[in-house]
Amino acid sequence: MRSFLFMGLTLFLFHASIAQIIDSIPLERTKKLTFNGYIKDLNNFRFPVMNFPFRYGHLIHNRLNFKWQSSHINASVEIRNRLLWDYNPNAKYFGSIERAWLEYKAGKWSIKTGRQRINWGMNNAWNPNDIFNSFNMIDFDYEERVGVDGLRVHYQRSDMSAIEFVVSKSMHWRINNYALKYHLNRSNYDWQLIGGVFQGILTAGLGWQGSIGETGFKGEVQHFFKKENQNPHTNFSIEFDYITKKGWYFNATTLFNQKGFLKSPSNLTALKFENTPDNLMPTKWNILVGASKDITPVINGKFNYIFSPVNNMMVFLPSISFNVLSNLDLDIIWQTFLIEQKHVIRPIGHQAFVRGKISF
Repeated sequence: MRSFLFMGLTLFLFHASIAQIIDSIPLERTKKLTFNGYIKDLNNFRFPVMNFPFRYGHLIHNRLNFKWQSSHINASVEIRNRLLWDYNPNAKYFGSIERAWLEYKAGKWSIKTGRQRINWGMNNAWNPNDIFNSFNMIDFDYEERVGVDGLRVHYQRSDMSAIEFVVSKSMHWRINNYALKYHLNRSNYDWQLIGGVFQGILTAGLGWQGSIGETGFKGEVQHFFKKENQNPHTNFSIEFDYITKKGWYFNATTLFNQKGFLKSPSNLTALKFENTPDNLMPTKWNILVGASKDITPVINGKFNYIFSPVNNMMVFLPSISFNVLSNLDLDIIWQTFLIEQKHVIRPIGHQAFVRGKISF
């Protein structure tokens, strides 16, 4: 508790200092420099299951965002700080520069270099086309999502057509990932064609986004070709979503991950949700259905259910969010994981999260 108060006071003073500096800048420059951020307090309760005891974890998560904008030059630096009490009384500190990029824009061209977010996905849940920055829906506390160190060159051919080239460093520092994306609009659908190299493996993909009547229809397919001892494999995801007149949002998504498990592994610790661009879920076939609604102007409820029909893996993800004040949010999130083992559905994890967030 004392650590939380100390960190909160430090951030308040830091924020006040930055605001004073920005206020001292002449008006014409103030329009170009912005600063914002937040501090979050996340409490994690892991309930006893499979002979594992009850555990409590605590995370204080802070982000500081600086951005400079002008007619031709844009730049950003975003810093992430975390204090983690991972089931022990001693806090661990993790700090990182999440974004640090410089962008030059002129006419139809844009060139951005540095640590940035490259988002090529079209679906909301699983994004096979997002070969640079895959998204893990289980990690709900990371809204900004991971970035990469790379170079992005974007050419806007027209309002409906663009070409983008990206090269980035991979996890293996000596290997580069690079790809070209062509975006176009045909028959009231947005399409993208992707070709490149991921972790030294040739890859090609297709994505689309449009609607069938009033129902949104999206899809992504990504194929990774054979290389040496690695077999070729394909990921594809198709998604439908719909908004009712009363404000209900429904979505349904399916994912085929050729590298995933077809049967439940004997060692359940092999079921890891730390996905990579070529392995988005631990299981081969996956279905997600979800619904959300604003219960009141300041309360939102959401429910997602993931089901793997071959090995009967299930994930329940309900949550409720409260906008307590204009800059204060409270979230209550539940996660339950179950899987069939020896013809019996067994729970392998129950977690509850309580999170408060102050934005500035």
